[in-house]
Amino acid sequence: MSNTDAPTDISEDTYIVKQPTSVNAVRPRVLHVIANFMTGGSSRLVVDIYEYLGVRFEQSILTSHAPIPAA
Repeated sequence: MSNTDAPTDISEDTYIVKQPTSVNAVRPRVLHVIANFMTGGSSRLVVDIYEYLGVRFEQSILTSHAPIPAA
């Protein structure tokens, strides 16, 4: 699946994170930790930060709950 392809089994309100197209070889690591990834302000903030930091950092997101299907 490319960066522009959206999964077909999610609702129109689901956040689609834009993945970086090019990656720098050596980057500082960032771990975003959020209690849950339900639709709302805090999850949207994590997505915005992830997209803003882009290829400058190697990023991961850790959560205790990710809804299925995606929120």
